[in-house]
Amino acid sequence: AASDKQQINTVVPYRNMLFVTLSMAWAETQGISNLYLSPVKDDFLAYRDCRRDFYNALESALSLGATQETQACIHTPFVDKWKSEVVKIGLELKVPYEYTHTCYEGIRPACGKCDACTERIQAFQANHETDPLVYG
Repeated sequence: AASDKQQINTVVPYRNMLFVTLSMAWAETQGISNLYLSPVKDDFLAYRDCRRDFYNALESALSLGATQETQACIHTPFVDKWKSEVVKIGLELKVPYEYTHTCYEGIRPACGKCDACTERIQAFQANHETDPLVYG
């Protein structure tokens, strides 16, 4: 996993709050009140908005600010799991990881060098598996 110093270099203040708020705004127009996210334990070092208490507070604020009788419900099933544990669950469920994308560079094929790619590769290695994604 990335070190605390590495993660701090990739922090975008309020990023997750903006993504969740925009997602819930659209979801409410569709009559949807459940939102699923996948922050993981590895991210706690530097990303304060990847913690369960953050999502609890945001869930309350979004419910209070809803224009309809919407009760926002933010689900974070992996918030207490390490990335390697999430990869293991995915392997057991036969997730087609070759079709997933993590790269911070936003390129295809993924760079294989940025923190996101490196952490992904390490999570597969921790499970004695090779990441099936093709890297550039």
